[in-house]
Amino acid sequence: MKTADLARLLLLAAIWGGSYVLMRIVAPVYGGIGTMWLRIAIAGVALTVYALATREELQFKKWWKQYLFVGLMSSAISFALIGYGMKTLPAGYGAMMNAASPFFGALFAALMIGEALTTRRVVGLLIGFCGVAMLVNLGPLALNNATLLVIGACLLATASYGFISVYIKKYVKGAPNMGMAAC
Repeated sequence: MKTADLARLLLLAAIWGGSYVLMRIVAPVYGGIGTMWLRIAIAGVALTVYALATREELQFKKWWKQYLFVGLMSSAISFALIGYGMKTLPAGYGAMMNAASPFFGALFAALMIGEALTTRRVVGLLIGFCGVAMLVNLGPLALNNATLLVIGACLLATASYGFISVYIKKYVKGAPNMGMAAC
């Protein structure tokens, strides 16, 4: 791996992981839905301004149904579920729930497009999950119905990420990347 690629990967990991710490701070103030809308609004405005500034063609009329479905599954619903969970879960647990995304992606890829769940792939997923587990600070957590509910909400959001990534691969070929991100 090139040094520049490794630097970008580490920066992405820091931004993505850091967002859970910020959500843990913001979610109790704005609630799950408010946090979700705040995240979507900031990202949507920034990406739309960028698309306009760079004269990116979003092809909204052609792809609006796919943009709507992808936006609901990958942002609106999943962010609301994560925001709800982060009102009570420590940030490390949120990061652990999100680390399950590749598991769900592999599962949906096997179910929807026939990708094999090979031993090598499963071992790689387990190693990645264990790596995240080693990096986050998991303290004591009361295991009760309320905790199980928020963990379930976070896992449902993570499953949504896995599903939508395979859905895009299968059903949204040809849509502009910037259109998918901004819309």
